[in-house]
Amino acid sequence: MQTDILLVDLPRFLSMNHRLINIQLIQTISILVQNIEAVENLTVLLCADLIRDLIEMNCEFDDELIDYYISMIKTLVLRL
Repeated sequence: MQTDILLVDLPRFLSMNHRLINIQLIQTISILVQNIEAVENLTVLLCADLIRDLIEMNCEFDDELIDYYISMIKTLVLRL
């Protein structure tokens, strides 16, 4: 249920292009992907445009944001 809220509001959050919001979104998705045990739930999360939007996000990457971004990508790859 909380994921539904995140899925609905994500485009709005990404459009803000705020560094701290982007870091929090990346961290949240990484934690969700790591901790979801049910394959069906993971499938729903990965099939949503949410992941594509995060991967394609257009923002200014500093060192800290790059670290979180790469960590998220690694987490996604390991769960696939």
